Amino acid sequence: MQAKTSFYIAPLLLFSVVASANPANQLADIKVKVFTSQTYPIQQSHLADVVYHLDSVEKLEESFLPNLSTDPTQAEQQVRQVMKTTEWKQFETKLKIAYQGVIEGWKQGVMKIPAVVFETSNPAYSSVIYGETDVGKAIVLYRDDLLKRGNFQ
Repeated sequence: MQAKTSFYIAPLLLFSVVASANPANQLADIKVKVFTSQTYPIQQSHLADVVYHLDSVEKLEESFLPNLSTDPTQAEQQVRQVMKTTEWKQFETKLKIAYQGVIEGWKQGVMKIPAVVFETSNPAYSSVIYGETDVGKAIVLYRDDLLKRGNFQ
């Protein structure tokens, strides 16, 4: 039970250190964004503001349009028929949401996954941690890095 508790306490410690060490509360606006795929399951995802699965677009397309013809003309006709169905609107909405993750990853400069991005309005406090699938551990690494760099003055 104690090991589990420490992962819940870690984010609280991060934010309490931030609030007490930085009177201007420049870090109060930290957004934790996770970029991953089904290959890299995320632990403690509830600690992130958002988790993007970058393979969602491909998975959606495969599930909704699984048997398209290899002939481009025939494939186009198949897609046009699908676009007339009631399921198309739901698919389109899901596809837009999936692409938001891809676009956000590109805007954040994410180079590989898994990635945990700490975004703030002050670039000196923004950071990315690659290769970590546990959000709680990533938060601890981020906090430790800020402490080492002396950004809590």
